[in-house]
Amino acid sequence: MKAGLWAPRGNTARWVVLGAMVVNLIASLAMATVLRDATAAGGDVEARMTFIASHWMLVSAGWYSWVFASLGLVVVFVAVLRSLEPSPALERLVLFILLLGSVPDIVNNLIGAAILPEIAQLWMEADPSLREALAVDFLLWDRFSVLLTGALGNLMYAVAGFLLTWISWKNDDFPRPLVWLGIPLWTATLGIAVTSVADSVPGLVVTVAITMTLFCVWCTGIAVMFLGREA
Repeated sequence: MKAGLWAPRGNTARWVVLGAMVVNLIASLAMATVLRDATAAGGDVEARMTFIASHWMLVSAGWYSWVFASLGLVVVFVAVLRSLEPSPALERLVLFILLLGSVPDIVNNLIGAAILPEIAQLWMEADPSLREALAVDFLLWDRFSVLLTGALGNLMYAVAGFLLTWISWKNDDFPRPLVWLGIPLWTATLGIAVTSVADSVPGLVVTVAITMTLFCVWCTGIAVMFLGREA
């Protein structure tokens, strides 16, 4: 095995994955608290823009936490792939698909952190005659960002996740419970893509909650049951 930045198995690999899990947990808690009223779950567009404009620093910080969460997902995949040692072509394929998901995902987070708060603040300060146009602008950016991360980003994440599950299933050393846990995890991730296209707010809330819960459990299991053991 090539050691690279860290050994494919052992304490460093374990802590790398656990660290990425913690970052995703923090981002998930931000989504359930600070960001809830900033998203479609927070009500109509006026209520959302009022909330964002009044709490723009917290909202921006919450979305920036998701930038690090997206990068953390990439780190987890890299760590697991290095430990499983698939063929170079298959490893590159999984990482390419993963990057196809992470780029629109990060762009969505940056829209939520920078562009939507700016529009919301302009709306709060604007003449009533301009507010309708700004609200439409806000909704267009919001829908674009949801399709970026929800539809495209999570679709690619799901495909990469199912491929990783197949690779781990072929590795006899990979714990079987984690292989089976990957199936509902990436199915729920695919569900985010479906509910995003359908513009179903309740569906998004449920699928995101299931996905992030399973992801944190999956990462913890990988760190403790697999990567923590020396190869």
